[in-house]
Amino acid sequence: MKIALTGSLGNIGKPLTRLLAERGHQVTVISSKEERISEIESLGAVAAIGSIQDVEFLTETFKVLRRCI
Repeated sequence: MKIALTGSLGNIGKPLTRLLAERGHQVTVISSKEERISEIESLGAVAAIGSIQDVEFLTETFKVLRRCI
């Protein structure tokens, strides 16, 4: 299953991201901070860097997810 998460490096999101990736899901983490890319990838997820308030960024991110189905 393809899953997109925000806030994935917090107390709930980080273990959830790791768990979902370990169970074979394709997880994309939306973050506004480029310095988090390596940590996101170490959890087994793909980083999508941009603002949650940027409609164009979100539209493109979800288009990519949809094409991968």
